[in-house]
Parts: sequence; structure tokens; C-alpha cells
Amino acid sequence: MSFQKLISIFILALTLFSFCNCGNAKPDGESIQFQQNPPFLIEGVTAQKWMAGIQEGGTGTNLVVPVSHIKEGVVFKDLYFRDQVIEAKTDPSIRVRYNGYFKDEKKDFVMDSDYVTEAQNTPRTPFPFDLTVNEAVFSYAYQNKEFYYKITGVIDLEPLFLPSVNPNGID
Repeated sequence: MSFQKLISIFILALTLFSFCNCGNAKPDGESIQFQQNPPFLIEGVTAQKWMAGIQEGGTGTNLVVPVSHIKEGVVFKDLYFRDQVIEAKTDPSIRVRYNGYFKDEKKDFVMDSDYVTEAQNTPRTPFPFDLTVNEAVFSYAYQNKEFYYKITGVIDLEPLFLPSVNPNGID
């Protein structure tokens, strides 16, 4: 076999492999097909910003997703909202309502003249979806497949201010 044939076969194989998509690829937002008719109904999704009365308490947003007409076998997974992702949790008192408690976190970065010390910084993973401020994505499993449903029209409620409470109960 000539050297030219060997190079041609190598280039052809390399080209074919470049078109393959790995089975464990993560959602990138552009290749995801959002479900138009999910096996459940979502209405009246709200988001409410909250602020604790003390600095250590932080700030965040509660996303409330009321779900009804859920077909058997649907398992809700994650909520993607305003560049954050969190596991969807059901409200114990109302089982047909899922909540996402998104806490605003300030990540401290190590700035040092020593590159080894500074290398401890981990790059932020890119958010997989391009969403507006009033959109969210709900991931769920159904019939052994994972799906994504885009929620539009999220209603922002008035912010909730949580004043600090005296731990000793004395004013």
C-alpha cells in the first residue's frame, strides 16, 4: 500500500469520526428539541426574589411550578432558570407543585501571583440554554427517555423581605 493511500484513508477516517456525536453528550441548548406537548400541564409559574435580613442569609429566587394532569411514569428532574440549574423539589403540602430554590451565590476567585495557587479556580460551566428572564426549562424523564420543556411567561411577584429575627427573642 502506498504512502499516499495510507494518508488518504487516515484523513477519511478522521473526517468520519469528527461527525460522530458521543452518546454521553450534555445538553447544549441548541441541539435540544423542546417538547411541545408534554405529558403534564403547567400553568401560572411564578418567580419571587427574596432577601434575608442579615448578610449571611443571602438572597435568591423561588420558582414555583404548578403541575397538573401528570401522566403515570413522569419523573421531574431539574429546573433551569436565570443561568442556574437546580433539582426540582415537590412541595410536601401540595404534591402537584414543584419548587426551585435558587440562591444567589458569589463565587470567590483566588487571585495570586503564584500560578499554581491561582489554578485552584474552576471555570464556570456554561449554561446550556439561551433563555430570557421570564423563561425556564423543566427536565423530566418519561418512558426511559429524558425530555426538556420550555416554560414561558414566568410571572415575577413582588420581592419578599425576610427581616432578621433576634435569636434570643428579646427586643
